[in-house]
Amino acid sequence: RFESAGVEHLERDRFRVRGELTIKEVPVDVELDVKLHGVGHADGTDRLLFRVLGGIEWGPTRVEITADITAIRR
Repeated sequence: RFESAGVEHLERDRFRVRGELTIKEVPVDVELDVKLHGVGHADGTDRLLFRVLGGIEWGPTRVEITADITAIRR
């Protein structure tokens, strides 16, 4: 589960999201880089496409985070 604590606009289509990512009931503070990839309209809905990148230290292991997220407003 991810809970956002804030969003910072860096430039044009780039943002930084801060928050808490919970993995196996253990909360980890994280900063994620976000790029807006596109805006569109399909099937009567407005859509935004984002790519999210970041990483965390999980014990002795570095875990890379990558997600493509589509936000839909109906």
